[in-house]
Amino acid sequence: MLASMIPADEESNFSTFRDCLSEPVIRKLAIKPPKVSKRRAAKGRKSAIKPVYPKDDQDDARQSNDAEELGEFYLALEIFPSLPTDLRTLSYSATQADPALSDKYADPLSPTLLDAIAAPLPTSVADSLATYNLLPDAPTSLPSFLGPVIAAYAATAAAAPPVWAQTRASACELCDRDWVPLTYHHLIPRSVHAKAVRRGWAEEWELNKVAWLCRACHSFVHSVAGNEELAREWASVERLAEREDVQRWARWRATTALAMYYTPGFGKTSELQWTALSVKSWLEDDVARVIVLNKEYNFIGTEGTTTATGCRPTSNTCPGAGGQDAINANGWCGTAPSVSVTYDNAGVTAINLGSNKSLIGVGSAGVIRGKGLRIANGAKNIIIQNIHITELNPQYIWGGDAITLDGSDLVWISLVGRQMFVAGYEASNRVSLTNNEFDGSTSWSATCDGHHYWTILLLGSSDLITMKGNYIHHTSGRGPKVGGNTLLHAVNNEFYAISGHAFDMGESGAMAVAEGNVFQNVVTPLLSPVEGRIFTAPSTSANTACATYLGRNCVINAFGSSGTFTGTTDTSFFSNLNGKTIASASTAAYTDGTAGIGKI
Repeated sequence: MLASMIPADEESNFSTFRDCLSEPVIRKLAIKPPKVSKRRAAKGRKSAIKPVYPKDDQDDARQSNDAEELGEFYLALEIFPSLPTDLRTLSYSATQADPALSDKYADPLSPTLLDAIAAPLPTSVADSLATYNLLPDAPTSLPSFLGPVIAAYAATAAAAPPVWAQTRASACELCDRDWVPLTYHHLIPRSVHAKAVRRGWAEEWELNKVAWLCRACHSFVHSVAGNEELAREWASVERLAEREDVQRWARWRATTALAMYYTPGFGKTSELQWTALSVKSWLEDDVARVIVLNKEYNFIGTEGTTTATGCRPTSNTCPGAGGQDAINANGWCGTAPSVSVTYDNAGVTAINLGSNKSLIGVGSAGVIRGKGLRIANGAKNIIIQNIHITELNPQYIWGGDAITLDGSDLVWISLVGRQMFVAGYEASNRVSLTNNEFDGSTSWSATCDGHHYWTILLLGSSDLITMKGNYIHHTSGRGPKVGGNTLLHAVNNEFYAISGHAFDMGESGAMAVAEGNVFQNVVTPLLSPVEGRIFTAPSTSANTACATYLGRNCVINAFGSSGTFTGTTDTSFFSNLNGKTIASASTAAYTDGTAGIGKI
């Protein structure tokens, strides 16, 4: 279930492991598998990735893509978090501190060690490899498959550093500008080398570490701290990038110079868009793109307006004073009293994203006004990060949804500000909503109290969704409403100032695990009656039921000036968690400081 959460200090090693794993997968899949009947091909574990054998004239490209996806997007995420800690964090520095690590992970690895590494892996790893004919005898042959992969990874991770000054980067390592001249900055200034070793700030082999910086960033780094402090506290690019003043500087340098050097169609992997129409066009095409937004893109008025007959639902008890009338979408109005409605057409017709897109905002500047995003019809491998979506006919019900999924896979939505997320009836697999802000403060409320009602709707036929670290506030309902056959993991979110209800398990197929969340000033955390199944981590004793399926005990939710969950210890659906990658959980805490746009 749910996208893996790789710790920041392990991301580099994860990338190395992913590359080492992809190489043998791609090599072995270059041999075309024998044709099998459709009946035979359909067999196998439900959680395993099923092979797709392309037509003859497309074999090479399609097989390669299949292999890369298997290695990069599934197996690596399944295997890496289960590896021993000393293997996940292996580095040259670690082997210098503990020479036994070099012997332990030297090639060839011992059969005993490989068996120990393979033992805790999810069963779906061996199943998927066997399905792709990569394991002749799953799972007994899994250790022998992993042997060369682990050996290659360990050799790379623990390799001695190169001559630092020769490892030239392609862009400034702070502001990421790739069109300006670069200089190298000694992360441990040469004037304090002797003191750094004597005081234990660095090992001798680390003294010549450098960062490739543009001249502006190089000068700025030397302005924020003296040489001794740089050597003692800020001797890596990662540490420098943690400083708020460096972050502000890097964002400013990146945004102030963009207009000078980028034009649409410049041929960069990262595209900076200049008009709303170009944003739409590039999001909808079939080209893999990283699209950077450094300003607001306003779609209001670009597609005209419509005046039609809508309705005034019974919920609108304050017409003309903050209530919401409705557009008659799909005949929704029924027999409700008719009213005339005029709405902007851009808001009700979303941008349909193609696969392999990353849409990323700069600072707090990336805004899409008046139009939503739709990920459907099999679109996958999509990241939406650090943007704000707003003003989709907010005065009307059915005025538009910020983000809609309806048949998608591998979608990560993070640090986004918006009011509405919908997962439609078609299955959306492996979806993560992390550190987003669902701000329901509004001038048009279905409940006439300034709180948005239509917050999060999950209705997919077999959706797998993680909600982690989100801040949901000033709403009055559907936050989330879970239906269809959705399996939801809601962990470490903050629900604040909810005038109505948060969770609504309104359909019998709905399944949810809610743990480690904060409910502050929430009138009704869970709407009654509960039609679906939900486990709400009610006590330390009840939470031990999670260990078998989540790999750990669940974490208790926290409540302040709120209602509580009652009678919600249903574990009958936990078997659906088998073979899924489960997000970690920490003690319930407020998330408002880390959620929403501008937090990176």
